[in-house]
Amino acid sequence: MKVAGYNKFSQLNELSNNSSIYTVSDAISPPVNSHLNVSSLLAFSTFYEHSVWINKEGKAFAVGNNSDGRISSTLPNKTLDKETEIIIKNKNGQQCKFLSVVCGAKSTLYLASGQNSNE
Repeated sequence: MKVAGYNKFSQLNELSNNSSIYTVSDAISPPVNSHLNVSSLLAFSTFYEHSVWINKEGKAFAVGNNSDGRISSTLPNKTLDKETEIIIKNKNGQQCKFLSVVCGAKSTLYLASGQNSNE
């Protein structure tokens, strides 16, 4: 997978190699290879200063701007410049398994299983 574009919040999960044409801020251009192994992913989404991906084990990871909780309220309200695991627990305190993700403007939508037959 190649990544390129605006990268002020490290949301492309690679080191910037240029400046944005719109502002003096971090960007990736020309495109670089992502270190993520695409064959190990169930889902990947990026939009508006953050990225989230789910591996085939059902674990979710994120990078980018979480200053307003757009990735998850369970993570620190700051820029996540390194891959950070997202953990959501069901009502019994068990860790949920992630199935899909969509990043939006200042929000993230997750599809997750509580891992019990009735959740």
